[in-house]
Amino acid sequence: MRLSQIEMTNFRGVRRATLAALEDSPLVTISGRNGVGKSLILFAIFAAWRGDLGVTTGAHLVGPWGTECRVSIKFALSPIEWAELVAFGQRIGKPVHGEPQEIELWLAANDLDEISLGSSDSVGGNAGLILRDKRFRNQPPVCSPRPDPSRTSNHKAGYGRS
Repeated sequence: MRLSQIEMTNFRGVRRATLAALEDSPLVTISGRNGVGKSLILFAIFAAWRGDLGVTTGAHLVGPWGTECRVSIKFALSPIEWAELVAFGQRIGKPVHGEPQEIELWLAANDLDEISLGSSDSVGGNAGLILRDKRFRNQPPVCSPRPDPSRTSNHKAGYGRS
């Protein structure tokens, strides 16, 4: 599963931030000086993914640029990951149909401590619900087969062998 986009609006100290086309990069780094919001971006991803904020209330999430905030994260799933999600949905009675696609999870809060969670996809909404399901998150990770190092063009003979 690849994180493809993060969008934050009025989330604590971040007025607006969008990171897009992340699924095309093998590595994404977030850098900057102290106090500019690097950890806040990670907290926003966690909050939107889990929907479980611990002791943090909705009003503490809202920045000074309005009375509401929103965080949206989008994921692109591989065919193997999609098949696992579909199988899990069948096991718990939340069927998922269609082809592998992008799934969006979002969190919104206001200064009245109201927090709402949601998800969207083009196959009826169950895919996002399954991604947030604790039973699904607690499964061992689904991994694609590792590439065979002997077939890569930059492989050096004996590298990594004892």
